Amino acid sequence: MRIICKDEKLIPKYESADAACMDLKLAQDVVIPPRKSVKVGTGVFVEIPKGFYGEVVPRSSTGDKMLALANTVGYIDSDYRGEIILNIFNRDHHHSFLGYKYDRLFQLAVKPVIQVDLEVCDSLDVTSRGEGRYGSTG
Repeated sequence: MRIICKDEKLIPKYESADAACMDLKLAQDVVIPPRKSVKVGTGVFVEIPKGFYGEVVPRSSTGDKMLALANTVGYIDSDYRGEIILNIFNRDHHHSFLGYKYDRLFQLAVKPVIQVDLEVCDSLDVTSRGEGRYGSTG
């Protein structure tokens, strides 16, 4: 994967030999008020290989900080060439979150794309679940 990153300290990297994701860092300090979201740059521009996509998710320790991505998961298509921007939501009801340049809060996984052919039809195969919604399987 090719990237542009003018600050060497912001270059994403795998933090262990078997890590599935590369850590992304904040490109600037940020204050996120309670129950608000703020868009924060990473300083990273990517060229994800054709046939793959990027998936941005919180690091496991980010939940302890009461942070989430406002769109829950960020997907990056292989034809996107802009900066990776994090839309960070502060879930805390009372305290602002103070983030600092180079903080590692989110991570990037690169995964293969599988596109399927769509067939418009009048009915779908019957299953035991049928139209059961959330929690319908127990």
